[in-house]
Amino acid sequence: MATQRLRRCSPLCLSVGLFQLFSNEKSVMRRTKEIASVLGSLGFLLFFSTILFAGDGQLLPRLEKEIISLVNKAQKVSVTIIAQTEVVSGSENIPSSPETKNSPRKIINKTIGSGFIFSKDGYIITKKSVIDGAERIDVLLYNGKFLKADLVAEDPRIDLAILRVNKTGLPAPEFAPPEDLHVGSWVIVMGRSIGFATAISFGMVQGVSSDGFLKVGIQVSPGIIGAPIFNFKGQVVGILFAKLMIDEGDAENAFWGNHFQEGLALPISQVKSRIERLIADSKKRRGWLGITVSHKNGKVESDTLLVTHVFPNSPAAAAGLKAGDYILKCNGIRVRNLTELLDEINPQKPQSRVSFKLLRHGTVMQRTVSLGERPSLMSIRNAFKHNKMVSPQTIHNTRFGLTPSGQNKEMLMRIRRLEKEVRLLRKQIKKR
Repeated sequence: MATQRLRRCSPLCLSVGLFQLFSNEKSVMRRTKEIASVLGSLGFLLFFSTILFAGDGQLLPRLEKEIISLVNKAQKVSVTIIAQTEVVSGSENIPSSPETKNSPRKIINKTIGSGFIFSKDGYIITKKSVIDGAERIDVLLYNGKFLKADLVAEDPRIDLAILRVNKTGLPAPEFAPPEDLHVGSWVIVMGRSIGFATAISFGMVQGVSSDGFLKVGIQVSPGIIGAPIFNFKGQVVGILFAKLMIDEGDAENAFWGNHFQEGLALPISQVKSRIERLIADSKKRRGWLGITVSHKNGKVESDTLLVTHVFPNSPAAAAGLKAGDYILKCNGIRVRNLTELLDEINPQKPQSRVSFKLLRHGTVMQRTVSLGERPSLMSIRNAFKHNKMVSPQTIHNTRFGLTPSGQNKEMLMRIRRLEKEVRLLRKQIKKR
């Protein structure tokens, strides 16, 4: 009976869909790339229909077992990322309500995204935008266990972040060779949606954009950004980076709803070696000073560095460096910019001693710092966030952080950039 209904329904659904697609001459060009998405979704229906019509009652159960096996393999390396940020009502970051005007309270903001295990020694990959500004990061494994994660490296150019959890023996994925990925390849995306429910989407690689991103026809659920994309061998082929969807305000799109979407994915073959280098670099023991600096008066053309912030309990704080000091020399060498200072500090190991010639309130003095072990990126950012910079002048453009007013300006700039990107994406979609 189910087979008979499918035989009657499938041609009708397909006919109505194609009629709606081509009924308007103007919509033909705009729908060109949507055909691949439609066929990708209908492909599974047609595939299952063929199996049902074949008359072999064992084919469908075998296919079901294969899909279950693929999902079980993929979910073991797929993880949920929970990034938490603490804000206080009544501050610049969040407005106060009448109830909290006189008694500000702390509010925890949570961002949920997806990621995947990169190696069995605890390294996790996700999108940088998922964990930006996080004060705490947790990773939810497939078995329901939560692990606290630390940010060890990131690459803003490709918007990737590398986390590490304190656990070894994790299931490591297989990575597909680049030659195994083609336009028309079937893929599966597995991540975590809001509420930590597993989100599974099947789709097809529709094309490759000019910047190397894959266009994949899939259903993109909330929270699935950053998820791994697998081929039907269970190998990782890419990372889901963004969702592209037809304009919801277009009446002609009402037939298709939100089911036919495009996801942008970064091929794993393009970033795997980069990730491995970042992980190797994060394992190197480097000395840490514990200051942020700026050019004098914030002017790039100045040839004197100003200490704008000294981290509490840092080697620099222990040696007596203070915000407002001018750095004249490091290890007897004149340092005129940040690059020259880093050239002196980066090669040093923890416990190495570094001498500074400083100018403080018109007095020249010497200080020797015993470098410490460099803490994690998240630890540094959290310490910087909760300790305001102090300097003899108001400086907003340090190299390793911004004052609160600078943070707000930077946030507004990022919002404007995102709004511009959204407008451009909408224009591109409407032209199709």
